[in-house]
Amino acid sequence: MLESLSASEILNVPTSECERIFGPTETEAKEQYRHLSKRWYPRKDGDDGRVFAHISLLHRVALQKIRAGQWKDPRVETIMNAGKEVKFTVLKRFKFELGEAVTGQDELLFLIDNQYDDLYLQALAAQRIFTNWPSSRVRKEVERYLPKFSSYPAPMKTERRAVSTVRDRRLIRLRDIKEPLDPKHVAWIVSSLYDLLCYLQVMKLTHNAISLDNYWIEPEAHYGALLGGWWYAVPVGQRLAALPTWALAEAPAGFRAQASAGVAKAKGILGLLQLKALARELLGDRPGGRLLHDKKIPRALATWAVLPPGDHPIKEYAGWQDVLKDSFGARRYTKLDLRASDIYGKE
Repeated sequence: MLESLSASEILNVPTSECERIFGPTETEAKEQYRHLSKRWYPRKDGDDGRVFAHISLLHRVALQKIRAGQWKDPRVETIMNAGKEVKFTVLKRFKFELGEAVTGQDELLFLIDNQYDDLYLQALAAQRIFTNWPSSRVRKEVERYLPKFSSYPAPMKTERRAVSTVRDRRLIRLRDIKEPLDPKHVAWIVSSLYDLLCYLQVMKLTHNAISLDNYWIEPEAHYGALLGGWWYAVPVGQRLAALPTWALAEAPAGFRAQASAGVAKAKGILGLLQLKALARELLGDRPGGRLLHDKKIPRALATWAVLPPGDHPIKEYAGWQDVLKDSFGARRYTKLDLRASDIYGKE
């Protein structure tokens, strides 16, 4: 609703997304502008008029788009599949290194620029590995951690390919959680990631991009899903086609040199290093230098976070159980009062 928009919310709308406020017809855009002008026209001393000036700019751009037939509903993303339109309801958009992602109510859509065609195909190849379950019990336990990709190969001369996955509507991307998390919640998030890394080791697969941008959590049930980043996934020992810049920064020096030469091969230790970096970031200090001095963080947890990991996920997970016990004592459920609808709204 226009009435609920704050000054900062209006100023944060780029002109490229003017449709978030104005449209879809010229008549409606003008009525919306009149309504906003009543509230934001600078009449008070000290009002520098920035909000009203931005509203006016957004309105002009919106009218240009409407008249040129270029207005696009920001709440809907449309892609083509076998000559037919497929529409996704948009709750939130975010950029990632290969393109743009769209969070919907029950799905997550990745729009990958065609220049990364090889990585798009790499993600689909990783998906096929997920079908080789050792047993039905393992499948039931692990499947919820993984995406269920559907691909929409782009027609010729289009700029993007699309990959979507089913998204439990209760899931929240870690990057979208703005308030600090209690160390107890960081602990169960780490536990869920250790579970996944142990499974990937059994399947001899590496993910290589574990981060706040790619991991999603379900606060009530205390589980997570690694929905993004699978374009970097390759079997253990296979040459890495690419890595995000931040992942290289976390890697050992020798590995970075190999990556620069184009001969780096996938190793499980990358995921373990990324897990600890993610934990440090959730605890408030990704470099880690301040964690040991923060009295709110249990000493055992802070020490674990800053020490380098071994290269065997299952052995690391066994050691993690001791960290949990030393940090928090007997295991008990701690409620995280956070809902996806608070962040993404409702359809």
